[in-house]
Amino acid sequence: MNLAQQIIAGETPTHAQLGVSLSTVNDQAAASYGLAAESGAYVAAVSQGSGAEAAGLQEGDIITALDGESVEGASDLMLAVRGKNPGDTVKLTVNRNGQEQEISVTLGDDAASQKAAAEQKAQREQQMPEQGQDFGWGYGDGNDYGYGWGLRRWLRPGRRQRVRLRRWLWQR
Repeated sequence: MNLAQQIIAGETPTHAQLGVSLSTVNDQAAASYGLAAESGAYVAAVSQGSGAEAAGLQEGDIITALDGESVEGASDLMLAVRGKNPGDTVKLTVNRNGQEQEISVTLGDDAASQKAAAEQKAQREQQMPEQGQDFGWGYGDGNDYGYGWGLRRWLRPGRRQRVRLRRWLWQR
């Protein structure tokens, strides 16, 4: 099911995901690090429980093609994977220690990472005080929208903010 169909059905849209962290390999990087391939997507890390891990991709592999189409860098690979659906099987051409091999990978989806991001956002919102409450120092009592002369304790201004505040107060 593509993204438009997912949105029409009222679902949260998900994308296909390989389950790796990538970096672009170019001529300079290949020469600097002694890599076997001069272009492609370098696998910096493999996520646990991903299709990439199940297929046997390893850190240090360089992906040079997906389904027979050349991969020039990490962005090329990410775009090609996003064009697929979760559950599709793709054939990767991988350069491992100077030898090329074909690996079939079943793509996962990013629903788990979306869920984790939503949980983190909810946790951050619970830790923040309501607007208009919890003024730390300064003068004035604020209003219902959180505006006033004080600063919120949870902001914990750094040196730059303190200097700006002093200048602002000096001008008043």
